[in-house]
Amino acid sequence: MPRVVKKVKKQRGAVKHTKKFWIILSSCITAFIAAVVATCLIVYFVVVDDDYDYFSAIDDSYSISYDTAKTKMDDVENLFIFYWDDASFDPEDNDTDALLEENIEKLYKKVLQYNELDASDVNNGTIDDQYQQIEFYLVYTGNSKGSGALGTVSTDDDGNETETANSVSGITSSNVLAYYYSGKYSEYAYGNSKETETYDYTMNDVKDAIRFVNNQYEALKEILG
Repeated sequence: MPRVVKKVKKQRGAVKHTKKFWIILSSCITAFIAAVVATCLIVYFVVVDDDYDYFSAIDDSYSISYDTAKTKMDDVENLFIFYWDDASFDPEDNDTDALLEENIEKLYKKVLQYNELDASDVNNGTIDDQYQQIEFYLVYTGNSKGSGALGTVSTDDDGNETETANSVSGITSSNVLAYYYSGKYSEYAYGNSKETETYDYTMNDVKDAIRFVNNQYEALKEILG
């Protein structure tokens, strides 16, 4: 038989990478690190935004659903509700919204201060006198339980928009203050249909609302001595 000669394989030496290889590798590593950093930054800022504490000066018990608000309207003589939605309300980055948030918190504190005074002797137990208790609540409209508070917006063939307020809440959009007297939405104090010399407060204006409550507080405080 013919002899079979086996070939002996030569062992390969260490692979030497070219300069181009190292450039590509370092570029890939740099790109990977940049992607990781970018992802971390995005996650960080999203979390920071989500963690913003809206109305931190207002106790959580004053945040109610729209269904609860409708009950309050029937039970409370003077009622303020601020309807809001975090999708369009940004006090963290918007100066106008930040000022609005600050004033809403001032209104809340002024209502609490006013209600600390006991007007029962002044009012003689009736519900129609001037110094009735005032209540304040927040209603979040960014979910199904709160969105019912909002009115509707319709557009005609010419592109003109018509806003129709919700028949109960009296509002068309979110991030607005509403005032209710004896269960009904009212633009002016004590259910007045227009401004008068006595009650010249536009109650959906937060600064006017603060002024109204503060004047009530000062007047009642003087009566009580």
